[in-house]
Amino acid sequence: MHPTFHCHLAILLCCLSGALQSSHAAGKIAPKEDPAARALATLLKPLGLTAKAEPSGLGAVKGQIAGILSAMEASEVTGGPGADELLSTAYARYRPEVGPTQRVAAVATLSAMWREARALGCFNDQHKFTGKITRGLDLEKDCLFEYIVPLSIAPEFSKDVTNVRLVSPSKARTNDEKATARDNANAATLAAISREVKGKQSVAKIAAQVKTNAVGQTPAEAAKIYKEKVQEDGEAVKLKPSIVLSGMMGSTPSKHNGNAWHVNAEVHNLSNHATEVEFEITIIGSMHKTRANYVMMQQKQKLQLRSGQLERLTFQTASEGTYKSFTDKYEKLTKAEMKKSAAHYRGAVFRVRFGTDVVAKFGTDDALLPLLTAESGKNLESLPKL
Repeated sequence: MHPTFHCHLAILLCCLSGALQSSHAAGKIAPKEDPAARALATLLKPLGLTAKAEPSGLGAVKGQIAGILSAMEASEVTGGPGADELLSTAYARYRPEVGPTQRVAAVATLSAMWREARALGCFNDQHKFTGKITRGLDLEKDCLFEYIVPLSIAPEFSKDVTNVRLVSPSKARTNDEKATARDNANAATLAAISREVKGKQSVAKIAAQVKTNAVGQTPAEAAKIYKEKVQEDGEAVKLKPSIVLSGMMGSTPSKHNGNAWHVNAEVHNLSNHATEVEFEITIIGSMHKTRANYVMMQQKQKLQLRSGQLERLTFQTASEGTYKSFTDKYEKLTKAEMKKSAAHYRGAVFRVRFGTDVVAKFGTDDALLPLLTAESGKNLESLPKL
């Protein structure tokens, strides 16, 4: 590997972690829609840890990396966001299911591979990654992908981008060559990622088994406390509440979550009294061909909120295949078009009613908010529904 990129992954992780935190703290990642980052995010979906080393794992992750590098290069040279910025934004905004340790490691390794690919001249005139070396000692040869930490040490990472690097043939590790101390040191990072992934899976499993609110109360416990607060607050509970809404996509379809989109919402009662409101979420999809919006799902539920209470909610769509089938038929796609079509998540809008009054509304994309206005030419009632 070129000396510039043959540095300890831990250093890259440290630098990028700080950069990501600083960017977030400074508000540089805005909530507005970012089509380029969103498109790249579809390629960033982790292929998953493996119970044991998979012989075909490197081939699978190579295909994923090729697409990612092409997207990074195209954005860098065609006036879009810089490759590093695009990659960081795509993970932070559209891959919330990827934990911080795995995300920072993935950004580090992919950024290093993109720089090495550029140094070797592995992109064509259309900015596509070809893998063909056009510069340096290995001219006309194909670059290689290899594991950073051997699978004898990290078998779980046989198809994850965090354990792969791009090298020229003359710099590749030979079969009988032992991993360096520098390579093996990266095993600690992979072990941390493994703990993070398994921890998130355990939390999700426990949450599915025992339903509690944001502060760990069961529905029965919360109802009892709410009733007591209503009695304490008296006539004030009849007043219009002050509600703050927020939300974001929680995860994209995968075999681990029923091939569905999950959307998270937060409802915060800033009033000085308890209140009962109706929360409504509408998840919006877009057609494959026309990109016209449609309603993927709509759900309402009553919420009893004490003063200052923050309620966290999660909603799940139907399976990805259900929406593809619906939009294919709705747009009357040909068989050839159906082979290339896909289901598309557009975003979500929330609103809260107190009686007949709307007291709060929120959209994961500001462009979707007009759909909540009855006078709007294109409101929720006018959209096709699954």
